[in-house]
Amino acid sequence: MNLSAGAWATLIFASCILYGGTLYFILIAMHISPKDLMTNLNYKELKKYWNSSQNAKYMMVGFLGIILVIFGMYAAFKASPLPEGEKDGGPSDIPGDVIIMNWTSVREEVLAGSGSFAIGRPNTESDAAQHPFEVNEHAYGLYINVTSTGGTARPDLDLYLEGPSGNQVGSSASGGADEALHMDEKDLARAGPGIYTALVDPYTGLNLEYTITGVVIYHIPENETEPSD
Repeated sequence: MNLSAGAWATLIFASCILYGGTLYFILIAMHISPKDLMTNLNYKELKKYWNSSQNAKYMMVGFLGIILVIFGMYAAFKASPLPEGEKDGGPSDIPGDVIIMNWTSVREEVLAGSGSFAIGRPNTESDAAQHPFEVNEHAYGLYINVTSTGGTARPDLDLYLEGPSGNQVGSSASGGADEALHMDEKDLARAGPGIYTALVDPYTGLNLEYTITGVVIYHIPENETEPSD
């Protein structure tokens, strides 16, 4: 029975009232007070009352009436719509204007390259190597890693990221040759879908070599099969 918790509570409470009320009126008809029922009930009188065909008929009609009332209440609760923000099975914290959908997590490799620099020079981002890639809708996370594979004289590489508008949306400049950058769902939503550019800047060092990898995680709705362009 897919009733809300409030409907179940009301149904159970009403059933107890009906059963208790019926028993009370039967006892009154038998001239038995509730106190006598708890202390010194005369079971012979109860049996005598039940054996009376007329009284037995009244009791059967009463119990059938209770059953019909209970089923009527259940039908009414079942037919009535649940309050906004609830669904069958109980309340939900999800607002009514949110569309609930299933999704599939998809991993897409967007960067897999390498590069080199003869010399690193501080504060000269114009020397940076550009690595463009595309991010589509439903992007949930972006991960870029730069790994040094060679270099001397204190090699230091910096990583910058430009969004589709050309503005810088992320950076990693830790003071070492390896860098890592991450953007979450909110960051990607602010920057929007489009062409991103990862910039690897040679800050210091000689004969610098590196590899760069990038992965985008998508949450694809169940009605789509791949990231939307």
